[in-house]
Amino acid sequence: MNQYVCPECHQAIDVGSVGDLPVACPSCGAAIQRGTVSHQPILPPALPEQSPDTIPNAAESDRRYVRIPRSVLSLQACLLGAVALGGFVLGAGFGGIYSSSNSPGQLPQGPCEIRGRVTSINADGEEVALANAVVIFLPAERRPEQRMEIVGLRPKDDLPPADHPSLSGLRLLGGASARTDDQGRYGLRVHEAGEFFVLVLPRRARELRDVPWNKPWNKRDLAQIGRYFSDAMGLLENNEYRWQKITVTPGETWDVAFEPQP
Repeated sequence: MNQYVCPECHQAIDVGSVGDLPVACPSCGAAIQRGTVSHQPILPPALPEQSPDTIPNAAESDRRYVRIPRSVLSLQACLLGAVALGGFVLGAGFGGIYSSSNSPGQLPQGPCEIRGRVTSINADGEEVALANAVVIFLPAERRPEQRMEIVGLRPKDDLPPADHPSLSGLRLLGGASARTDDQGRYGLRVHEAGEFFVLVLPRRARELRDVPWNKPWNKRDLAQIGRYFSDAMGLLENNEYRWQKITVTPGETWDVAFEPQP
């Protein structure tokens, strides 16, 4: 295989043998004869000549840029990183201190022990302990999947065992129940601090109104208690009660004093 160069367009053309000449250039159609030079290099087109005035001066080009040593750049990068890291550490430290000590409304985490006393005031203005009163704490922001039974939670019921379904349901919800001793004192433990509804049921019947159908229950109280228990009226019966929403914190002391009966 021989290579020839077209004299017109300088296109390299492969020809099998000299006997095959002449041949036509596939690019421009010019005839390639035997005298054409073989293996002629293809040169790129010449660049236009530039005037000396148009060639930029190397010294002038260098004055357009500021040269900074690589060591200076590395030092600046290290300083910036150290400043950023220091700011993050200080911010996290001060933020933690502020959120733990000065942030309003933030409650501590963990179980809370609650103690208190249930009493009443007699006709002479003396404080009397209410024994065997039921005290129930219910998380205000939670609702049971299935409303709890009232058996074992009424003052007239016997003290239920620890594995009683009503008590287990209370613990699962995050609440707790207790009964007062002979001095009217009680103590219980809830899973965490927060908003709670408190129901206190002393073993003391409440005087009814002038007409028998005028029950001593507050409709709003019944509706709220009914969110937790299957039979709100059966739980209250004709007993006095206290239904109140409070904020529970660790070491909470919550006393209840019932007014004298008419």
